[in-house]
Order: sequence, then C-alpha cells, then structure tokens
Amino acid sequence: MDLLKGYHKIKEDMGGYFAKLPVTTNTYTLMVLLPAIIAFFALVFQQILLAGVLIVVSGFFDIIDGSVARIRKKESVFGAWFADFADKGSETCLLFGISFINCAIPYLDQNFAILLLFVFGFMFSYVKPHGYFWRMIRKKNEPIVWFDRNSRLGVIYIGLLAYSINPSYLGWAIIISLAISAVKLAQSIQYLVPRIIGELRK
Repeated sequence: MDLLKGYHKIKEDMGGYFAKLPVTTNTYTLMVLLPAIIAFFALVFQQILLAGVLIVVSGFFDIIDGSVARIRKKESVFGAWFADFADKGSETCLLFGISFINCAIPYLDQNFAILLLFVFGFMFSYVKPHGYFWRMIRKKNEPIVWFDRNSRLGVIYIGLLAYSINPSYLGWAIIISLAISAVKLAQSIQYLVPRIIGELRK
C-alpha cells in the first residue's frame, strides 16, 4: 500500500505541474484518445515501435488528466464521462490493434487472450461503478484493488516498445497483463461479495 500511496503522490505532483499550463483539462483528456487512435492504425500497418511510443503518450496523459481536474477544482459530469470514454476508447484501440500483429503469446491462442483482456477490463469497469452507485463502496477513493488500469496496460506498453528486440516480450507482457486483470477483477468481486450477502440477508 505504501507503493500505491507513492504512485498516487507522483500522479498528483505531475498533475500540479500540468495544471499550471494554459491547457484545458478536457484537452488533456483528448490527448489520451487521439494518440491511441493513431497507434491503432500504426499497428494495422505494422509500425509497432511508433505505436508503442504513441500508446505511452496516451497512457501518460491518462495518468495526469484526473489530477489536473482535481487540482483546478474543475471536476464535472461531462469531464468524468469524457475521461471514462477516452480510457475505454484508448484501451479498445490498443487491444484491437495488437490483434493485427503477431504477439507470440505463449500457451494461449492470441485472439482468445485478447478477448480475455477485453472481458476482464470491461467486467471491472462494470463492477466498480455499480459498487459506487449502489453504495456498496462507501468512499469513492477507497482502494479495493492492488492494481489500477495503468499498471494492467503498462506492461503491454513495455512489451510493444520491446517488440523490435523480441516479439515474445509482447507475448509475455500480455500474459502478465492477463494475470493482473484477473487479480484486479477477483479483488473487486471479493470486496463486494460480503456487502452483497449482507444486503441479501436484510
């Protein structure tokens, strides 16, 4: 948990720096989505290193956009929706894009592994917001998992950058991302199940 706190502190520090720049919060969020869209086409045309760099740029802005909004005290309903849309849009571009290249994934069929990443990611995106909505997660900032979205996708970013050295690096990165995704979803469900059982017993 100390590592998690340190990570969030770094995010807030970076957000504080970028909040001083004359750039709107929604522009930062847009910079999550646009590089990911370009990266998708780069993957389709087998420009893998370029795609890796663009995805890292997208991930960087994904880290700071929420912090900038909080520091500026400009959080809004539209901003929250747009951030979620950009997150899922960039993730879709990444996962759909890597289906066009040989990922050299060990032990699993490539399409099946990518489908699992989609399923785990979208299941978590359902479980957590509905936990907030139904008040089974009491505080919005209450940590219920060890890993966040960026840690799950970050290993794939590294795999893409290392692809030119050896394609198997991306394959193993996807396997690690699958393991992180499975743990993340299992932790969130484990956190919510006692609360669901408690509600059912009332």
